Amino acid sequence: MLPLTLDDAVARADDLLQSVIADYPKHLETTFAEMEGSARSRQWMDIQIAAHDLKGQAATLGWPIIGLVARSLEAAIRTRDKTHFEEAVRVHVDCMRLCLATNIRKPIPAAARFLEELAALVARMGKSAVEAG
Repeated sequence: MLPLTLDDAVARADDLLQSVIADYPKHLETTFAEMEGSARSRQWMDIQIAAHDLKGQAATLGWPIIGLVARSLEAAIRTRDKTHFEEAVRVHVDCMRLCLATNIRKPIPAAARFLEELAALVARMGKSAVEAG
């Protein structure tokens, strides 16, 4: 067997990356379902880990807006406002599903409104947690 050339290695890596990118929407749906299950069973750390992972993966794999929504969800979980965790997860996952279903990959003016609404939700959660604390 001949040694692998640099060009062959780059081509293989590119093929693998393209395969991951093509399968990413299916991975997203699985992740969203897992996050919803974790919310129902109040496994907040699992949701925070998933949101953190999505925050980094999504932009790399062509879905930067999902990364922004995941960042917002991670911030919501960090507020420790347990009274609104399940709602926050539902709203954020719904937003990410909407982006996926409508193929909104990057922030656009129409998406800016729901990003602002997510930021307001997280701010309310933080305020609520401070008031309860």
